[in-house]
Amino acid sequence: MISIYSAMFNVCKFSFNYEKNIKNWCDFVGPRGQTVIAVNTSEDNTWEELVKLQKQCPNLELIKTDISYSNNRIDGLTKTAALEQAKNSIRILMDFDEFFIPSQKKFWDQAVELLTKDMDSRWDGFLIPSLDLYGSIKTIRKNCNIGQKFRIHKDTIKSRGVIPQAELGNGYFDTKMSDCTEGLTADGQLGK
Repeated sequence: MISIYSAMFNVCKFSFNYEKNIKNWCDFVGPRGQTVIAVNTSEDNTWEELVKLQKQCPNLELIKTDISYSNNRIDGLTKTAALEQAKNSIRILMDFDEFFIPSQKKFWDQAVELLTKDMDSRWDGFLIPSLDLYGSIKTIRKNCNIGQKFRIHKDTIKSRGVIPQAELGNGYFDTKMSDCTEGLTADGQLGK
């Protein structure tokens, strides 16, 4: 079984097609799976709209967070809040502008099988290529941003945050080394 986790805020204000994506996630994990979304305090009715969506997605769980938008680690902190509610041993991080391609499910199933085959193995998870589709078609085609995300992992990943090597002190971190959402183990180190 799989737990998907994510963080959301102001999705109505910015007109994201969050409904389609959340339904996609809930369908992907099936009735035995779990989708957990940490909803940070928003300037719109994000919370109310997601509560309505729970009627269509019984495996959708919502939690409220109230992390200051001035906190430079807001993304990692809200994702950690969702991760902490994940109940299944395999977890997948999704951003609210991402969805699963149904024809690719077999590859995700293979990754799950590899991770569950030996839960005591030295691997915490896998980096998965992701295509950033935020913006217009013209922007996407011009700046085709393909990155790697530490997306699927075991429950050995305990938080999303800044790797120690990126810490600069006084609450700051090097944004060239970290986006504050790296998968961290219980000792605060980057997962393997």
